[in-house]
Amino acid sequence: MSTETPRGTTFTKKLNSRLINETPCKNNSFVTSGMSICGYSHSELLHNICYSDFIYLLFKQELPSKKISKLFKQYCIAFGIPSLRNPASQAIVAGAVGKTRTTSLISIGVGLFGSKDGAGQTEDIMKQFNKCNSDIGFGTIHGDIDTYASKLLNEFSDEHHTKTLLWAKSVNEKLVTQNQGILMAGLSAAILCDVGILPKDGPLIYQSIVAPGLAAHAAQFKNKPLTDYFFESDDDYIISSE
Repeated sequence: MSTETPRGTTFTKKLNSRLINETPCKNNSFVTSGMSICGYSHSELLHNICYSDFIYLLFKQELPSKKISKLFKQYCIAFGIPSLRNPASQAIVAGAVGKTRTTSLISIGVGLFGSKDGAGQTEDIMKQFNKCNSDIGFGTIHGDIDTYASKLLNEFSDEHHTKTLLWAKSVNEKLVTQNQGILMAGLSAAILCDVGILPKDGPLIYQSIVAPGLAAHAAQFKNKPLTDYFFESDDDYIISSE
């Protein structure tokens, strides 16, 4: 069923989704009486799978194997809360102590996490990693190796032995001698490649996974005074004479 405009453009009259199928009530079609997700009963999923499997199901329209389920579950925990050094975390904390409307805080954090310091390059990194190309996803942070990202890479690759993680580890070992290494965005991309996520969906998953951690940062600082956020002194600025 569709509608044609005067310009000849045809629009659908009904949203069709592969993800969700709602059963309308007999006496009111705007009220839902039942629901299935990717072909599975909503109630069945509620009682039989974990949250990370549910996220995977939404993006892949299939439940993960045991091997992928374990890797993706660990991914969700590893990336579930960004460092306070991350610009997105600092922005959401600043909004919280500044008494920004609570319902606006999460959009501030997740939106800023879409920059190149977060999920902004995820799609491009995944495309390059699928070709075993290390032009992006590796480098330095504040002029040095991201030691924690390298540590997590070793932990993941030593346990799971998946293609992209093992390749990333070998590249990382060579780059360390040049004072470079894998970045958190690169590690995220490597894991998403190995669990079969499409590059175009990578940024969406990365942002959705960090959302609870960003929200927790906001909740922690929401009732704190403005003075609990740092304020740069004049000595920290270089003022040009021009």
